[in-house]
Amino acid sequence: MSLSRRLQRKKQKREEKEAQGPKGQDHRKLPVGKLISPPVKGDFLCLPLFGWVAIREKADTPLVMLVVTLIRSTEDPTPRGTLQIELPVWPETERATVAALARFGWDGRIWPKEDGWPEGDETDSQNLIELMSQAKLRNTMTFPPDDRGVACQSVTVARARGPFLMPPLEEPEGDVDPFLLERLQALCEDPKPFYPIMQARRPMPAAIERLDPDAGVQ
Repeated sequence: MSLSRRLQRKKQKREEKEAQGPKGQDHRKLPVGKLISPPVKGDFLCLPLFGWVAIREKADTPLVMLVVTLIRSTEDPTPRGTLQIELPVWPETERATVAALARFGWDGRIWPKEDGWPEGDETDSQNLIELMSQAKLRNTMTFPPDDRGVACQSVTVARARGPFLMPPLEEPEGDVDPFLLERLQALCEDPKPFYPIMQARRPMPAAIERLDPDAGVQ
């Protein structure tokens, strides 16, 4: 085996080890990230673009699926990539998932089935419709901006290619919003509103292979 090949194998094993996650944890309950844009790696801030609920194949585990834009900082908001995140919803992870969605600004709605933002803003509406079309979705969770803009959270992209395990979500210190909790539970029980009628019998994670990193970002 050539030296370059051995170095490549060592790098691949190192990246796989980094993506394995903390020992002793149930990996089925950990978030999973996957880049759906040209490869990047490292620490970023992420801005929510859209989200939906799917069912993990062969496990019947609800998954909150988020697609986020990666930026380096609020001072440098140039889109660097697009990341898809799977958040498994178990009794042990439910509250942390709701808290994470609330930090992103989820208001409990799905659009366009339910009125509200981005209605009234033609640019935001068209961008969101375009993103849903790429993901073959009928509705999306909504993350309306406030006076300060769209909420962002920190994220580490551990692998530039392929899926990777992420640290567990931070547990909320207090109670989560009961409305958001009940809404998420209802959507996990019946995620069909997110999907076209022909796909609604068995909602699976959308097979997004590549997404325009500039789509939906102004």
